[in-house]
Amino acid sequence: MVFKLKKISVSRRPIGTRLKLARRRKRFSLEEVEEITKVKKRYLEDIERNNFDNLPSEVYTKGFLAKYAEAVGLNSKKIVDSYKLTRGTDEDNSADHYGEFAQKTIKNSKFSLTPKLVVTLIFVLLFIGLAGYLFIQVRGFASAPVLEITKPEQDKLSTTSSGLTIEGKTDPGASVFINDQPISCDLSGNFSESVRLRDGINEIKVSAKNKINRESSKIINVSVKLPVIAKNGSVKGAISGLKLVVKIGPNPSWLSVDVDGKRVFQGIMLKETSQEFLAEKDITVSIGNAGSAHLYLNNKDLGVQGKEGEVRRDLNFNLGMVQ
Repeated sequence: MVFKLKKISVSRRPIGTRLKLARRRKRFSLEEVEEITKVKKRYLEDIERNNFDNLPSEVYTKGFLAKYAEAVGLNSKKIVDSYKLTRGTDEDNSADHYGEFAQKTIKNSKFSLTPKLVVTLIFVLLFIGLAGYLFIQVRGFASAPVLEITKPEQDKLSTTSSGLTIEGKTDPGASVFINDQPISCDLSGNFSESVRLRDGINEIKVSAKNKINRESSKIINVSVKLPVIAKNGSVKGAISGLKLVVKIGPNPSWLSVDVDGKRVFQGIMLKETSQEFLAEKDITVSIGNAGSAHLYLNNKDLGVQGKEGEVRRDLNFNLGMVQ
């Protein structure tokens, strides 16, 4: 009896395993993939373990998978399609619909729908589809990406609030920036980000760049008049627990803050803005531009947290540091 060895196709491996192997072939650490994709490390770990139930909504999960695949040199469409298949996404029963259509056409028409005619029509449709796809791709690369701001609805506005949410849409695959700080968007190009404003005139530049650096941008001017208490900050005195003050300058910075294990802020802080965070046990901070982030812990000056453009993640401040 002759035995034959049967190789298992790489594509049959779990999605997370395929991504992990590709990452190791590229000699990337999870931190490096996090920096490239702007997807948090804990989500990347869940992906590699195939723990998709721990991830956010389906839209974000598909976006994470596509970005991870592109970062490690895999076909993002195939990875997302594999994910849809493993999650039991219903497939379009187009063959049955076509059969019904063909039968009705034969009954109600005078000509005969022969197999040869069907094959010819299929090839023609495939050619048209391929030509249309190539045209869209070439046009997309040659021109700047679409950039639509849906919130706020006007490019000049006044407010008494120190916070503003910016929402919009760009081409899938394009990168979005607010005052040159990168923000995340989903697989369809939708984005939403909070911006911390300072008292006075705030100029906010929203830009989108495609893979060949073609750029579209829009300027939003916001006039802010903060209440007196917001300008002066909190009342000085004895501090119970932790108080972390973040001051931004000379350039803007992306910031993420967790207080006692709960996310309380994530967004862009413009230059010359500041924000105070109070906690009972600990505060964890991630900074997109460490050279422009000046921190004060319980009134103690901790200085700037790095160099301009440097990313610092998961900086932890706890009670043991002030007792």
